[in-house]
Amino acid sequence: MMTAAEVFISLHSIDATKDGVPLRKVMACLDPCMKEDMRPTFPPEAMAVALQQLVTRYLACYSFVTQ
Repeated sequence: MMTAAEVFISLHSIDATKDGVPLRKVMACLDPCMKEDMRPTFPPEAMAVALQQLVTRYLACYSFVTQ
């Protein structure tokens, strides 16, 4: 079973071009995570963890590319 943070990160990790998934579908999957009525499933604390991991991953990739 995946945590809410893992689901959110996995959805953000989908490469629309490489994985052949239209960007609109990816966005449609992410949208419910942000809705008020999904807070029991995707609590703010889990979203904060996911966003921090995504930022850390992005910065690590960015610093690798700029070196």
